[in-house]
Amino acid sequence: MKEKGVFLVGTDFTEEIVAGGGLPPDWHKLFVERLRRAHRAGVTIAFGTDVFNSLPGRTRGELAIEYVESFLEAGVPPVEIVRALTTNAARLVGVDQERGRIAPGFAAEGIST
Repeated sequence: MKEKGVFLVGTDFTEEIVAGGGLPPDWHKLFVERLRRAHRAGVTIAFGTDVFNSLPGRTRGELAIEYVESFLEAGVPPVEIVRALTTNAARLVGVDQERGRIAPGFAAEGIST
């Protein structure tokens, strides 16, 4: 992936999502290990989720941001997590000339400067 410039968009289910979605219990550990290997290999990672269902009393937004926990479990440093959520994601979808960082002329938090 690194050699070919392929991004990993790890939809790395949390333990709660695995349990609530009726998925095999070992999936969470497999996703975390894949994320760990990719990070160690220097693969560019962008944040993404597959939050397609709800859990009682939880919004999809709450569930989605908890996917960051999988990054922490995989040993991805916080600065790299922020890059996955911002600059890497913007570069992946081709909007890195207008989004993905806080700088003059870039959109941030829904407000164009």
